[in-house]
Amino acid sequence: MKSNEKAFFLLLAVSLSAVVLAVFVHERNVRDFERALPGLVPAPSVLVPEAPSSSDPVVEAPQPVVEPHPALPPIPIVVFSSRDDVTEAVLEGYPSLGRTFTFYGTSTAFENQIVWRVRDAERTVLGEGPIYVHSPDAGIPGPFRETVMLEKQPATASGTLFIFEPSARDGTPIHIVTIPVTFSTSTTL
Repeated sequence: MKSNEKAFFLLLAVSLSAVVLAVFVHERNVRDFERALPGLVPAPSVLVPEAPSSSDPVVEAPQPVVEPHPALPPIPIVVFSSRDDVTEAVLEGYPSLGRTFTFYGTSTAFENQIVWRVRDAERTVLGEGPIYVHSPDAGIPGPFRETVMLEKQPATASGTLFIFEPSARDGTPIHIVTIPVTFSTSTTL
């Protein structure tokens, strides 16, 4: 086999592998994204029959019955973004924050790691921890979803949830999402 033929088949194999990997990553991202967004109700699907041709006998096909979804109460979803729109987050139950709470969103970050931190109005840190972003590759946004618990009792009725990326250079917070919160009675330890 000539070297040109070898190069062609090698390029073909690499291209096919890249396509398979892209499809796999896309499917995984779709599943992760769907898990990250609770409460979505899929639209009912209705099959549209093909138009009959002149040679087909006319037969009335039964129309599908689409049951309407029961009225769902509106759930206000407030999306908070960093100033540069790198990170977006939603706090479930916003603005109330219990001892255990859930938030989700999308971000890109160095080594797919971002951080959450909650402080009360006196700037006391009540809890913090890492978040793994399910990004398919460097620089590509991916979803995250975390359920976490506060470690300390708030001394005030309000506070702030921060979600940010520590800078790879010196750990300084960048791409900061700031969510003002009120502590619910379930915040009591």
